[in-house]
Amino acid sequence: MVGSTAQTANYTTTMITYRMLENCPHKNRKTKVLETLCGCEKTVIVCADCNKELEKPKTEC
Repeated sequence: MVGSTAQTANYTTTMITYRMLENCPHKNRKTKVLETLCGCEKTVIVCADCNKELEKPKTEC
């Protein structure tokens, strides 16, 4: 059980290190909702790996 815990900790550390890299290829994208007001949504496309905004925020009503 102790060996499994160590592996999990190393895997988590590896993922955090990857997210902090500046040379992320931004292959995995997701839509992030920034604000919802009166049926309108303010959204932005972000990289799922490093959370960098890839486009300017858009408002859709």
